[in-house]
Amino acid sequence: MTTSYMTFQEFIQLLKNTDLQHVSRDKIIYTLHKNGIRLPILTSIIKKGEIIERGRISHEGRMFSSECEISYRTDIEKIDKYGRANRPFQSMFYGSSPTRDIKHPTIVLFSELVEQFRNISKSNFETTMTVGRWIVIDDFEVADICFSENYFTVDELKNRFELWVQKIQDTELNEENYQNLLSFFSNEFAKANINNHHDYKISSIYTDYVLNEKLNGICYPSVRTDYQGRNFALLPSAVEEYMELREAAVFKYTIQNGEPLVINTHYSNELGAFNSRFVWKIC
Repeated sequence: MTTSYMTFQEFIQLLKNTDLQHVSRDKIIYTLHKNGIRLPILTSIIKKGEIIERGRISHEGRMFSSECEISYRTDIEKIDKYGRANRPFQSMFYGSSPTRDIKHPTIVLFSELVEQFRNISKSNFETTMTVGRWIVIDDFEVADICFSENYFTVDELKNRFELWVQKIQDTELNEENYQNLLSFFSNEFAKANINNHHDYKISSIYTDYVLNEKLNGICYPSVRTDYQGRNFALLPSAVEEYMELREAAVFKYTIQNGEPLVINTHYSNELGAFNSRFVWKIC
């Protein structure tokens, strides 16, 4: 008896037609393996000296004073939903780095974490964010998500896309299948309208695939900044091995009478033993 395998295009169409809320992650992965579909991965090297920032919001104005409070989550049992690059009960370090269009990652962090930063409300509003700044202390490799047509409004991303297309054409890979799969998974990371956490199921499956290939994480354009910012989802082990927290700052964001304002209120580069006791200075 001849086994009939699903084509790349049939697999993509099946996923597009699926109600992700009513299909298990394991079934999608089993279908992938059953049909012998290997997912394509493009990679980038994160260079020594690069800056990656991560923020934690406190609507009550609480100030955090240790690395463990602002770095990757350790309360694994409370991570009960899919994220753009994580499955339930999986901790990833989400952060942002400077780009040509957005020099200050704090803007990306506020855009990602605070709805009222993206859409200025008429109601008064106040929140604070504690931001850690990590320095990359040794080169490491991540998967690079850059193949969605949604990204083409950003020159830097369009140029990177064209570069990758040229590199693919110079190999023996099946260009059409390879590019179709890259485009499909990039579009999953580019999703702007999220109805429920299951909408992240496919991008989280791709992230796990990447991690199983011994990469340290994934980088992708920030949806909430119209793809002008750059986000990372990194393994906790990569943070510990390749990055070092150097300083932290507290920012207050307010809306008063429809006028938004961001103020840097505190700063620290004295972080204590194991970065466990920040000494805050008022700005």
